[in-house]
Amino acid sequence: MRLCAALALVLVALVVLTVGAAQRPAKRAPAAADVDVDVADPPPTLAPTPRAFAAPRAGLRVEPREAGGIGHLRGRLFFPDDLRTSNLDVVAEDFTRRVTALLDDDDRFEVHLPPGRYTLIAWQDDLVGVVPDVVVRAGATRDVDIHLAAGAAIRGTVYPPDADVVISAASSGSDSDWGSANVEDGAFSIEGLLPGHRYDLTVTGRNVRKQTINGVMAPADGVEVVAEPPIKVRGAFAMTDDMFCPFANVELQVAGATALDEDGDEITTDVDDDCGFSLTGPGPGAQLTLVATGGGWYVEHPIVIPARGDPAFVRIDL
Repeated sequence: MRLCAALALVLVALVVLTVGAAQRPAKRAPAAADVDVDVADPPPTLAPTPRAFAAPRAGLRVEPREAGGIGHLRGRLFFPDDLRTSNLDVVAEDFTRRVTALLDDDDRFEVHLPPGRYTLIAWQDDLVGVVPDVVVRAGATRDVDIHLAAGAAIRGTVYPPDADVVISAASSGSDSDWGSANVEDGAFSIEGLLPGHRYDLTVTGRNVRKQTINGVMAPADGVEVVAEPPIKVRGAFAMTDDMFCPFANVELQVAGATALDEDGDEITTDVDDDCGFSLTGPGPGAQLTLVATGGGWYVEHPIVIPARGDPAFVRIDL
């Protein structure tokens, strides 16, 4: 009996515990903020690589550079009143080149040259024709006609009127010769020039100092040219009364070599009996060395040719 009573009490206790556990509320899960969780960083997002290109500056038109090759220009020449002579030239020129065209007997021309932008120029005596801004493309042929008309002139006077000089005109900044004129009764006129084109006038002649007048725009009238005598370098060696002149020769040198005059002759002379000398100098601005030599003597003296006139008399003390 006692054993049965004990088993009954254990059974009742188990029933009570089971019912209590079923009635307890479920335990709240911890908030996400309360839990330390290691989360792997997401892989970095890479921006798309931009296409490589060079964008032109605003307002700048970029044209592809044309590959090498040869372009072809051809055309016909037209003369006023059929004034056609054999003294005719046609060229195509840009900033770096000047190409002479081929001519036939039918007043036609042709020229073959690298691609670029050219000016076509035709002239005959006092007639001239110009076609600017002609584009030449590789492998292409372009027809261009040139009409010749009376050209512009540069006129002026020379002083003294009897100076024996020649005045020539070349395009400013180049050596392209556009014509020349002799002086008659103190006047000159160079015809057949391009209107609105600038020319450098070069004055040369016998016993005349070479000079250049830059940037004369055609047409022009009243240009004045003063023909000056050649530059002279004069001097002497100062000696005491009991000395004799030890020098035999003097010359002008540039960088250790004998300087040359406008005719290509060496600038050198003998010393006179008074130990003096006179040399014809080169153009203005030249920096020279006067070299005197003699038996056991060698003397150097710097010389600068001024822009106008002659250098000062050279006195060298011994």
